[in-house]
Amino acid sequence: MKILSILNKKNVILAILFSLLTGLDTLVVPVIVNGIIDSVQSKDISNLFYITLYGIVGYILLQLCLFLWKKYVAKVNCNFSQLAKYRIFTYAVHKNLPSEDTENIIYNDIPLLEKQYVEALLNFLYCIWFSMISLIYVLTISWQVSLIFILFSVIPLILPKFFEKQLKNSSVEWSKANEALIKEINENLHAVSVMKHYRRVSYFINRFLLKLNTREKSTYKKNKLSYRVTFIINSFAVISGIIPFGLGGYLAIKGYLSIGELVAVFLASDRVLSPLENAINHWNDMRISVPIREKLEAILFDSAIEELVDEENSRSTEDVEIIFNNVNFGYTFPLFNLTDNLAKGDKVLIIGPSGAGKTTIYKTIFKEIEKLSGDIFINSQKIEDVKQSYIYANVGYIPQELVIFDDTLLFNLTLGEKFSSEEISNAIQQSGLQNLILRKGIEYKVGNNGEKLSGGEKARLIVARALLRQYSLILVDEFSSSLDNKTASKIRDVLLNTNATVIEIAHHYTEDDKCKYSKIWELAQ
Repeated sequence: MKILSILNKKNVILAILFSLLTGLDTLVVPVIVNGIIDSVQSKDISNLFYITLYGIVGYILLQLCLFLWKKYVAKVNCNFSQLAKYRIFTYAVHKNLPSEDTENIIYNDIPLLEKQYVEALLNFLYCIWFSMISLIYVLTISWQVSLIFILFSVIPLILPKFFEKQLKNSSVEWSKANEALIKEINENLHAVSVMKHYRRVSYFINRFLLKLNTREKSTYKKNKLSYRVTFIINSFAVISGIIPFGLGGYLAIKGYLSIGELVAVFLASDRVLSPLENAINHWNDMRISVPIREKLEAILFDSAIEELVDEENSRSTEDVEIIFNNVNFGYTFPLFNLTDNLAKGDKVLIIGPSGAGKTTIYKTIFKEIEKLSGDIFINSQKIEDVKQSYIYANVGYIPQELVIFDDTLLFNLTLGEKFSSEEISNAIQQSGLQNLILRKGIEYKVGNNGEKLSGGEKARLIVARALLRQYSLILVDEFSSSLDNKTASKIRDVLLNTNATVIEIAHHYTEDDKCKYSKIWELAQ
């Protein structure tokens, strides 16, 4: 029920209000028909005129209410969808939720919840109100005739329950036969060469035919049962409609009610049970949505969403010094141990085989995983006492995957943040992007993931993004993996010629490259 708290209360109230007014629809047709019949029988033209006018005005107003009800239901859904998707996306970013899980929730779970819970709840309330109004109306005309109509109307609703088990068994049998046939087709089509080489084509075709026959027979059996049940239910529905109408006619002949009242009861009584049946369906939808609702509530109301970090300024605000004191890096067991004190401007190269734990260092520094033992000091504070937001704000990161947005060069530099022209120009000059900017312009759109740029241009753009923010410590994770040695060496020189402390993970490097660093951390497998 927590989800109700994020619905727009004003729109919910207006949706309920107009659903209540729309529910008065149940009175219009029966009252009009009753009034017209009585006017015709009494030859009262004046009353006939007023009844007709009432019907026209009433229906126009009801259609307006119906429009407004649907409008505000749509608004409730829209507001819910926007807020829920925003909160899910925020949670995914803060908790590093896998993209496939995030997409499944946004594209599947939320629309399902919107339909089977939010909209179903509003429709449930509407149906209950509609049924109550109809019931009150028919009982005020003639409670005896109304009960006859309602009791007979219940029969077609109850009858399907007697065939439920048969229909279910028939569907299960068909489903199994269908799955067996699909499996047979897939296996056989993948094994055509085996069938031919072992001269077993005829056997497998005959085996396919047997499963095909089983499936088609189960389809016929299921359809035949469905048609038979439909015939029985429809027959009872006709009988249940005619008998009470006949009994009502008898009571009209005896003078217990007028013809107009009889027709009004006939029309209105159906509006008692049909909405109740719909209400049950909506209620079942809400029950079905419980597992998804509980899963999403745990995410939508997670504290990570409420504690958004102020990210108006991503510029590094101070120098960062980092010390490693007997630190064991790893997940469940130590991958390596490190003790070192980095001075400002140090250039560190991390080398070692895959799986040695090179990237683990970065994840530990960014507090995305915990160290196993030892101490890491950032500006003389233990890392446990330093906020993750502070680290993100003051430690630059150039990932192995060069993330480029489908936007302009300028946007990919600033990421929507405001920088002075001088700051942007300096970053462009330092990274060696000036030739690209001169050729294409700063507003050049780079395409999906920078498809209009070369590998070297992408790498320089990512480096410029970090330099623009003037980080005093930059972590570089194998940016050169997709570059040729010459281009990689040039861009590496850009980073190593800055005043920042640079820690770089590299698989591709030369002996000459190694000489450019003040320290080398070599990790063993």
